Amino acid sequence: MKRLLIGLSIILAIAIVGASVSFVWKKARSVRQELREHAASEEAKLPAASHSAIPSPGAPSVGGSATAPGKSSPPSIQRDPESLWRPFQQLYGENLKAEFLPTGFLASLKGSRGNAGGPHGIFRNFKPEDSVMVTTRAQEIVEAASSLLGIQPESPLGAPVVRGNEISAQVTFHEMHNALPVSPGGLLTLDLGAQGEIIGLYSSYVHDITLLNHRVLTEEQAREKANTAITESKTVINVEPGTPLIWIAKKAEASQPAQGYFAYEFIVHGFLVIVNAEDGSTLLKRDQRQY
Repeated sequence: MKRLLIGLSIILAIAIVGASVSFVWKKARSVRQELREHAASEEAKLPAASHSAIPSPGAPSVGGSATAPGKSSPPSIQRDPESLWRPFQQLYGENLKAEFLPTGFLASLKGSRGNAGGPHGIFRNFKPEDSVMVTTRAQEIVEAASSLLGIQPESPLGAPVVRGNEISAQVTFHEMHNALPVSPGGLLTLDLGAQGEIIGLYSSYVHDITLLNHRVLTEEQAREKANTAITESKTVINVEPGTPLIWIAKKAEASQPAQGYFAYEFIVHGFLVIVNAEDGSTLLKRDQRQY
């Protein structure tokens, strides 16, 4: 009898958790649909020239190229961010303050703790220590803001990293390009309050990445190059395994397209070394003990 009662208790607990998760995902879908309707309504009010210049959620960038090395394209520009910003602000809180990049894309949001108003300003029964609920809320907000942020299909956001406690949560997404993390930049960080309200959002998302090389070297070959860059020795000693990534070269001007390289990241004797994955040249060498 005791075993039967325990079994029934477990089944009941699983059913409750399943119902809770189902409710969370249904709410996320409802919010996404509402944002799409708002955006479509606002775009329909714009003049024809402005209307055609505003990318819809998930639309490819203007002239963007995800895989063709050496191919340059003009940077994407958000012509009328206000038409997308107002519906978002009305849904998630009138107190939200936005800062935009020169290209018109969202750079940051600042909010405050507590209910900021708006039908989606808070999240019902939100628990910031619940990673599943936090992830769902964060994905809902990011998808709603995808056009504002200029998220491009060739550079999606990877799986989130979630940290939370009883009063707040932080979610970080890393931009991916050709299935590799983008660096430097490429981060989207979202801070949520105890009720799921937006406290802050900070984006260093990289738009319109143009790749200038191919990945030719293996991780082992690149590690040898990294070791040589620091020790001038062919004997590889104390070199941690490398991380493949898309390395973004520093731009002279913000309006220029982002130039990316297939690369490997290594730590060699306290130095951060970025190795070109095609020819083994050193893209960056920095003493981490001084930073």
